[in-house]
Amino acid sequence: MVRYVPVKSKSRDEQPLQALQGSIEIQMPGVVTEAKIKQAMTVLEDLGINTAPPTPIEEELLYLHRGIYQHNLHNNVAYKRMWGKTYATPDSKLAAMKEYIKTKTSLTGGKEVDVMPGYDPHGRGKHAEGGGHRVFYRWDITRQQMGEEMRGYVLQSTTQSLNNSPKGR
Repeated sequence: MVRYVPVKSKSRDEQPLQALQGSIEIQMPGVVTEAKIKQAMTVLEDLGINTAPPTPIEEELLYLHRGIYQHNLHNNVAYKRMWGKTYATPDSKLAAMKEYIKTKTSLTGGKEVDVMPGYDPHGRGKHAEGGGHRVFYRWDITRQQMGEEMRGYVLQSTTQSLNNSPKGR
């Protein structure tokens, strides 16, 4: 079963491309096998959904967009215009995005974004072969800045539900 959940918006003007946004939930009865996954991908392709993994350039575009989004700069009119150019090739969009970050934001201090210390648009895999869950480091903040920002924060872990603890209520 394939269930599509579109993005909800207050008005059509806010989100004109609702059909291209949202999430998909796939449920498969029984044991999930490679054959069943291939079958599900065929169903998605029949629905017009591109199931191919992103190209390295598309990965880099999404990586940079994530950084812009984290700083809430994605609502800038010039950025929206650049990001929304559906007719632009991925190469030209990537070049425009790098130039935008360098010249229109203060995130890199005027430097090229791809020379920033944490810049790794393809992430690092958990396994030696590069597979598994990938970790992406932020290009817009150095380890030192992260340490300064996180000073005083503490990560606590518990083996029981917070509802069962006196502090969790």
